[in-house]
Amino acid sequence: MIKAIIKDKEYSVEFDNSGNAGNINDDIFQWDILTTGDRKANVIYKGQSFNLILEHQEGNDITLRVNGKKVLVKTRDKLSLLLESMGLNVATEQKINHVKAHTDNSNPRSYVNNWCDQEAKKALYGYNF
Repeated sequence: MIKAIIKDKEYSVEFDNSGNAGNINDDIFQWDILTTGDRKANVIYKGQSFNLILEHQEGNDITLRVNGKKVLVKTRDKLSLLLESMGLNVATEQKINHVKAHTDNSNPRSYVNNWCDQEAKKALYGYNF
């Protein structure tokens, strides 16, 4: 399943194995699709023809040109939805800085790096040192 957001409206999309049918918000659909180039396709849906051009893709955001009109589609796949439901999408919103590599010196940088590693292990594995 994929969640697609277009102009603040959310759609739940699933395709069958052929890719020519599926459902959108539990409404069954069927279309004919012909790939005409690396980033181009023609779709026939309910008797209407649509010319699709993939203009840009960055992460889960896709910019399409549909019959000449630009459309921004924000997508979320199963993994993204699962991570969001668990609250684990926070890392993508925050910048994480890491102290430079370990050294054997007794300097503040090494102390902070060792402390960070120990705290991460506590969080991941649930044990104390």
